[in-house]
Amino acid sequence: MLYPIATETRHTIDLNGIWTFLLDDGSELIDTSKSIQTEEVIAVPGSFNDQAIASRVRNRDGSVWYEREFVVPTSLLKDRLVLRFGSVTHRAVVYLNGEKITEHKGGFTPFEVEINDSIKPGKNRLLVEVSTLLDYTSLPVGNYSKETDENGQVTHKVDENFDFFNYGGLHRPVKIYSTPKTYIEDITVVPEVSGDDATVHLDVTVKGDYDHVRTIIIDEDGQ
Repeated sequence: MLYPIATETRHTIDLNGIWTFLLDDGSELIDTSKSIQTEEVIAVPGSFNDQAIASRVRNRDGSVWYEREFVVPTSLLKDRLVLRFGSVTHRAVVYLNGEKITEHKGGFTPFEVEINDSIKPGKNRLLVEVSTLLDYTSLPVGNYSKETDENGQVTHKVDENFDFFNYGGLHRPVKIYSTPKTYIEDITVVPEVSGDDATVHLDVTVKGDYDHVRTIIIDEDGQ
């Protein structure tokens, strides 16, 4: 997965900054077709635990919600558009304009999804459910349990099997990037040296309609 950078044919939109933030206490069902009802905000990227004084936020086990609006320039709507998360700890469910578009489990790897079918001209609303829960299927592994009190209130608890704090949130940058409809998806370069001879093996993955791929290898002197 190539890291998104701006070039003559690829544009990036930075979604970092201040997002709307909501703790999900399980008392009511979140309607993803509407904006979340809260006055709290949080900075992205970052751990939500590190940005709060209240223990109910800092020591949160369970789900929280992030939301923000954004606009894509009309000139980019004809291109392939991809939403990329650098890291979400530890599970993410992503909604765009009320529609679930992807989910990902694993807080230490990036993930991305094409959004052309869900994007629209003007304002768009991005909503992410983030869960910090850890169990035997996650990395790191945690001992997960939950309790329900007499009022039906559910309390989630994670007993960590590790010696660091279980931080959660949108931990790395969130970006939208564009590519042409025909684009390079990945490049693998494997050098092989034998004495004074060197060979470079290239594996280029291209998507879309194209006739050929031309590669140029440049040495340290620009030759």
